[in-house]
Amino acid sequence: MGSNLQTTEFDEWEEIAERVNQIDNDVTALVNLLNSIPKSEWEEEQRKASEGISELKNVLEERLAKEHPDKWETDMFYGKPNDPSWK
Repeated sequence: MGSNLQTTEFDEWEEIAERVNQIDNDVTALVNLLNSIPKSEWEEEQRKASEGISELKNVLEERLAKEHPDKWETDMFYGKPNDPSWK
């Protein structure tokens, strides 16, 4: 890790990952509520939101790996295969 790299405490990263995953789950759950509205009205924006969250997870995971190479795990942002929220 470079001496000029600003770092975030690992426990803060855990909270960040938890919040990002909650937002991701909320966007997914929102689709179920939107089913009564024609898909053509919201599908593109929902897709953009999902892609944005995915990109955010990628960026944050890369940063976490740089800051805490000995502690980070992919499942922090993506869940584990046996976890119901795993994507």
